[in-house]
Parts: sequence; C-alpha cells; structure tokens
Amino acid sequence: MDYSSLDYSTYSTTTSTNPISSLISLAICVISIIGLWKIFTKAGEKGWKAIIPIYSSYILFKISGKKFVGYLVATIILIIAYFVMMVGSVGMIAGGLSGSTEAAGGMAVVTGIASIVMLVCAIIVLVIQAKLCGALSRSFGHGGGFAAGLFFLSPIFYMILGFNQDQYLGPNGGGQQ
Repeated sequence: MDYSSLDYSTYSTTTSTNPISSLISLAICVISIIGLWKIFTKAGEKGWKAIIPIYSSYILFKISGKKFVGYLVATIILIIAYFVMMVGSVGMIAGGLSGSTEAAGGMAVVTGIASIVMLVCAIIVLVIQAKLCGALSRSFGHGGGFAAGLFFLSPIFYMILGFNQDQYLGPNGGGQQ
C-alpha cells in the first residue's frame, strides 16, 4: 500500500485547540490553587505551596497523614510506561511503513507490556488518591461522602474545604474517627 497519499492533516497531537476549553481548564486550575491555598493555610502551611505542582501534592499528603513516596513512585512509573508506549507505537508505525514486520511485531510486544504497566500504575495511583481523599476529609472532620466529593470533584470540594468554618484536626483527623 502506498502510504504517501494518506492525509494526516486531520489528526491532532494536542488534546484541544479550542480556546474556550483552554479557558475552562485554566479556570479549574485557578479554582484548585485557591482552594488548596486556603486548605494549606488552615493546616498551618504556607499558602504559596499550593502553586508548586509536585510540592503541593507532597504538602497535601503531609497534612493528610499519608505517605507520599508510593504515589510518587507509581506516578513516575506511569509516566515512563507512557513514553515507552509512545516510542513503541512510533516504532510499530515506522516498522509497518518500512515493510519490516519483525520490527513492528517486536514493538507491538513492547507497547503491549507498557500498556499493562500503565494500567496497573494508574490503578495504584487511583487507590492512593482515594485513600488521600479519605484522610484529607477526616483531617477536617468530614466523612466518606465528603471524601467521595474530593475524589470526583476536587476543585469544588477544595474550595468548600478551604472556605468553610471547619478546623484542621491534624493528620488523618488527629486520631479521631
């Protein structure tokens, strides 16, 4: 098959080129930062720590009484597996275009393994995130329903937690259940 006649101009490598969705994403980020700033301040941390991406996650784990290392390791493995999968996909395409079925087949195996690693790491990250939301909820005297809100609608519940009258009870609720 002659691949030179295919039109790839309709395929986009970015998730969105729509300025409205970019503004919505920016608004969600700003709302999250404002909510986290207030949460950090309530917990006795400096509010500016909410602006620094990885450090803000560390502080969130710290005030929730959860360990950050497992989350960080799973996230790093997830990112590495993503890049391995992308390289494997490019290798499969290049192998297919060059007519080398052996190269394409080998890259398919690499891509498949990377996909499985990504799935496992993504599940681990989601479980850790759910536990973090539960601990953060307890740290401010809330229960499982509020934790579910933190998990599924984080920016909104960060604002609620940051601006309501609840007091910080300590990591994981200060030992209170």
